[in-house]
Amino acid sequence: MRRLAKYMSAICEKLKVKQLRVLLIVFGVTGLLLFGHALFYPSRFTPDITPIRSTRNGFVNGINERTVYNREVYRRIKVYKAMLNDSVIKVRPGLRDTLAFLELIYKNK
Repeated sequence: MRRLAKYMSAICEKLKVKQLRVLLIVFGVTGLLLFGHALFYPSRFTPDITPIRSTRNGFVNGINERTVYNREVYRRIKVYKAMLNDSVIKVRPGLRDTLAFLELIYKNK
């Protein structure tokens, strides 16, 4: 970039003030035209995004109601919760709440 800046600076030193003004106007108009074109004529390669349709009340507290009940996962959550000690809870204070929430979800299924 420095090399380009030095090159452009050397070229601009040779130009008169009137030529610099014309050059600035040409670059400004060109930039505005490119910006306007991009603004009013968006790219044809933009992918179409279709909305995801879900049933009303499909999610409760961010958890999908149709979560598959799995006794093995529930058992593993209970075992992991039983193995927790105070040192782990100090490092990860939200872990106990998360495990209680997961356990509640699996109990209700």
